[in-house]
Amino acid sequence: MASDFSNTLESLRADSLWRILGWMLTGVLVIGLWTVWFFSARVLVSESAPARVEVSQTAYPIEAPVSGRIARIHVSELNRAVSKGELLFELDAESQRLELEEAKARRDARIVQRALLDKEYRIELSLQQDVTENARLLLEEARLRQEQSGTLTAQAHSEAARVGTLLSQGFASEAERELAVARAQQQQAQSEVFRIAMARTARDSRLSEGARQVTLERLKRDLSLLDGEIDSDRWLIERLTHEIERRRIRAPVEGQLAERVPLQLDRYVHEGESLASILPPGNLRVVAAFSPSAAIARIHSGQRAFVRFDGFPWLHFGKLPVTVSHVASELREGRVRVELSIPAVPPGPLVLQHGMSGFVDVELTQASPAVLTLQALGQRLDAMGGSSLQAPEAH
Repeated sequence: MASDFSNTLESLRADSLWRILGWMLTGVLVIGLWTVWFFSARVLVSESAPARVEVSQTAYPIEAPVSGRIARIHVSELNRAVSKGELLFELDAESQRLELEEAKARRDARIVQRALLDKEYRIELSLQQDVTENARLLLEEARLRQEQSGTLTAQAHSEAARVGTLLSQGFASEAERELAVARAQQQQAQSEVFRIAMARTARDSRLSEGARQVTLERLKRDLSLLDGEIDSDRWLIERLTHEIERRRIRAPVEGQLAERVPLQLDRYVHEGESLASILPPGNLRVVAAFSPSAAIARIHSGQRAFVRFDGFPWLHFGKLPVTVSHVASELREGRVRVELSIPAVPPGPLVLQHGMSGFVDVELTQASPAVLTLQALGQRLDAMGGSSLQAPEAH
């Protein structure tokens, strides 16, 4: 009986030894496999950052060109396609319209007045020419009469001299000489009358021509003043038309209404206040903002990346493969801007739109777990060393 019990103990001891040896071999094998994996496996290293989808072209902001009250709103729904020059908003321009109508009425009245004044000027100019021609004919007639009277006067004096000669020779009487002398004197007086008449005609012609010239100058002055007033009205009309058009806010480019400030009729907006923005057509891209430590010297053009969008579970919609296309060389608000290009035909059921947000994972490199552990340990030691060095300074 004692012998059987002893054999049983020996058997139990042998089984325990083999079990321990089995566990030891299994542990060594696991440690070996883990060691091989720890030093030879390759783990993907990536950096993540918030990202959003944007159009490659910059959105055009729509701002109020002047201060005023909203009179009409022609677009209300977002993502609406708009064409270049399409009317989007209208600011109140009633006072400018009333002033414009008044300026147009005043201009039209002055144009009619100018037409009448121009007609009067042309008639006066034609009369001036007729009067000038008539005065020339009167002067010519007076000159001819004076010449004729001069000839007759010379003949009368010659006749009186001849009669005087005949009287001295006894061939004529004293009465005949006196008659000849009287005729000569009468003819001389008639010639003087014609001379005075011609001088008076010349003076009257000059006075009439001067008066009509004054009238013509006055009409020309009035025409010039009216032309200036009409031009002033036209400039005022152009300025008011421009002011009214400035209050008609149009789309500067063709594109999509990407943003619109909630507006109501009769709301007062200030000059420069943002009203909406138009996104021109262009290629979509992904834009992310990384911390400097994650991006500088680590992210570069050509690296692969994947985007996970908010509200679109990646298990159902998948990840969007993208490629780093540009890395900014300067910081903006303490971040590095990274742009990533999207394939021409994005895979999966996801429909991309401007403004979609999510996270992007940029594949940096592949390293073994051992290298990653050593890097993390080194960073930890550096951080601890830096804090220990800073402690005395702080103290």
